[in-house]
Amino acid sequence: MEKIVIVSAVPETILAFMSKHLQALAREYSTYAVCSNADNIPVERLISDVKYIDIPIERKISPIKDLISLFKLVLFFRSNQFTLIQSITPKAGLLSMLAAWICRVPIRVHVFTGQVWVTRSGFSRCYLKSFDRMIALLATSLLADSPSQKQFLVSEGIANAQDINVLGDGSICGVDTLRFKPNQEAKKKVRTQLEIPEEATVALFMGRLKKDKGVLDLARALGALQSDVSNLYVVFVGPDEEGLAGPILQLAFSQSNQVRFVGSVNNPEDYFAAADFLCLPSYREGFGLVIIEAAASGIPTLASRIYGITDAIVDGVTGILHEPGDSVAIAKGLQQMTMDSMSRQAMGEAAKLRSLELFSTARVVGAQIDYYKSLIEKRRSHA
Repeated sequence: MEKIVIVSAVPETILAFMSKHLQALAREYSTYAVCSNADNIPVERLISDVKYIDIPIERKISPIKDLISLFKLVLFFRSNQFTLIQSITPKAGLLSMLAAWICRVPIRVHVFTGQVWVTRSGFSRCYLKSFDRMIALLATSLLADSPSQKQFLVSEGIANAQDINVLGDGSICGVDTLRFKPNQEAKKKVRTQLEIPEEATVALFMGRLKKDKGVLDLARALGALQSDVSNLYVVFVGPDEEGLAGPILQLAFSQSNQVRFVGSVNNPEDYFAAADFLCLPSYREGFGLVIIEAAASGIPTLASRIYGITDAIVDGVTGILHEPGDSVAIAKGLQQMTMDSMSRQAMGEAAKLRSLELFSTARVVGAQIDYYKSLIEKRRSHA
């Protein structure tokens, strides 16, 4: 039986994006998952028949620790004779593709999900960009999680167009439409917990609170709104990694009493159900999974016009796009979403239908499993 391993730097990526893939692969192959802190994954989150291996991989550059991780990956790959190795996230991609190349693993797949160097400049941008070029050279197959990301990678010289594939209409794992759906009971419960009136309009930010995510631009836009949208509340769900809660409240000015911070949650679907629209004013994204999760929940998205996001939103149909960093345009979008409920609801319904048709987990994961099988069958025929 062929052996397959998926490698990521952190368990959160494995659990959030690759669980369905692992579950499907384990039915036909000997399947492994490698990440840092794998031994600490809760038992209830583990998938039977999948072997979880703990190999520390730092997300940031750390030469000594990176060499140790590379050495451990080489030993692990060499001892198991894998047929296919797939990496996700930049650091895991670089180390595992290099280790797999050293061990002559026949099928080496990397999935690009967004580039950390997009918002950098000068030496830092060139340095980090060179890592993606190296990953592309070491891999035998490359995937991008959206058509616009593929175009960006090609335009930046990371790889040639014929070397990068996009499966289906994009996304890594799709959206679980049984989990993410309209839910009036959850809506009422969350709004009660957050002390938000039932008749209020709720904008949701879901993700890590970071400057790259545009949360300060969203706060500026909120502070610029007039009193005619005083029924708008903004809920931030996710870890505050850069200590931005204080600056957000300062920028929101008089609207700050209508801002809520929730932190990390295990039930994001309830917060989508409680919201009227999603905000994602990010400067860089991969595909933007939260957009299709919001869509499946029946709500549209106000988001930046950047690669990845433009594949998840049809502007004016399933959401509204604005230029990244344009707090004036964000304010106009907030006002439109709040004041024009009929248009907002129509966009939410269109978003839901598009999400169900193009981005269901079954369709997206099925396409990737078929892709793995085709690579393995091709290797068998050549052998």
